[in-house]
Amino acid sequence: MDLVPKVSRRRRRARGFGLDLALGGSAVLISVISLFVAIHQSQVADKMVQADTWPYLDFVASNLDDAGHKSVTLTLLNSGVGPAKIESIELTYDGIPLRSGRDLLVRCCVPQKVSYLGATVFDRVLPSKDTLLLFGSEPGALTPDEFAKLDAARSKIQARVCYCSALDRCWLRDTTKRRAQEVDSCPEPKAPFGANG
Repeated sequence: MDLVPKVSRRRRRARGFGLDLALGGSAVLISVISLFVAIHQSQVADKMVQADTWPYLDFVASNLDDAGHKSVTLTLLNSGVGPAKIESIELTYDGIPLRSGRDLLVRCCVPQKVSYLGATVFDRVLPSKDTLLLFGSEPGALTPDEFAKLDAARSKIQARVCYCSALDRCWLRDTTKRRAQEVDSCPEPKAPFGANG
């Protein structure tokens, strides 16, 4: 009679041990799955922050100013969703580097000194959906022939702009290429453009 209760207790202990092992294994499995979900969620959140701070600069060469007056303008437009820290700007006319708006006027078509509009472009932060005027001919400052030459020169002007996001991700926008290229850091410009030079 004594043997029956001992065997029964052993079986109960063995069943209890198996149940404990199954519960413990389930807890470890759930913990591992939770860890992978948390890591994935963190990666998704990081991508969302990057997307929310992504700038994208476009170079616009136009023959009208914002008021609709005849004026050749060279403008940077941040069409992205985050601010752009402008690290460097290089402009070329017909492959020749330009250092200022005056340099553009002399090389293309206006030998005498005329006034123009421009901005200091170094160490600027360009907010999302905002523009930065690099160069603008003042309405009435050019003769019709000079304006026509400057207007025709727009197609020969290329830009190379390096800029970074608020998270220090950087891009090089070259108008001779289709898209901005992500770079580790902005290269030193060969011939920096400063519109008031």
